[in-house]
Amino acid sequence: MDLDSVFLKVGDFGPYQWVYNYLLCGLASLYAAPYCLSYVFTSLDLSYRCFIPECESVDDAHFVTSWLKVAIPYDETKGLAKCERYLSVNGSDTGCTVGSFNRSVIVPCTEWIYEYPFEKNILTEFNMQCNENQWKLTLVGTLNTIARILGMPLTAFISDRFGRRYVIIFGTCLSCLFGTLRALSTTYEMFVTLEVLDAFFAAGFYNCAIVLAVELISPENRIWATLIINCMYTVGDIWIGT
Repeated sequence: MDLDSVFLKVGDFGPYQWVYNYLLCGLASLYAAPYCLSYVFTSLDLSYRCFIPECESVDDAHFVTSWLKVAIPYDETKGLAKCERYLSVNGSDTGCTVGSFNRSVIVPCTEWIYEYPFEKNILTEFNMQCNENQWKLTLVGTLNTIARILGMPLTAFISDRFGRRYVIIFGTCLSCLFGTLRALSTTYEMFVTLEVLDAFFAAGFYNCAIVLAVELISPENRIWATLIINCMYTVGDIWIGT
């Protein structure tokens, strides 16, 4: 018997569909957005500059000051150097004039001041400043994408074999577990490992939620079910952005 013809006979949109389709599947869709995009923020390259102890203190440092071009190399196109500074002529000198620095000698930074000190991610947590660590920030998004690509065929097989609800339930639980552990990471290696596991096990439950929602209503109402669930996904994107 064709399921669609049964829906046309007995009806397909009642309290069960509202709760099942829009509450449960919608919540799964809402949660699917953050795990796809969280790496954009956790591995973001922040705005920072060298900390100049001869001119400022940690407690009273400002990102933009009048003496920056005296202490830090400046390029018209690239702006201030993020990881280099001029050598101090006298380490005990508190002045910040041209004579306070040897502008022919450039040394690497050891400490940094951030434009927005409240911003925290793996760059600040694991000290991954400067160009030599840029690949580590980029690798997080790459591994997240690869893990989702590898995880989707597995979740597709499990959903067809055992049911889509199992994929949604266990995928959500495992993603919550690995996501929480990732937030508590103590090393970069631990962080990227948990990033891969999180993305791998959470890869398919959004697709399963869509299919599970639309297959229990008649064809003419499926466009609305898909639209609302995708709107929930968009709300999840907005949520992580805020």
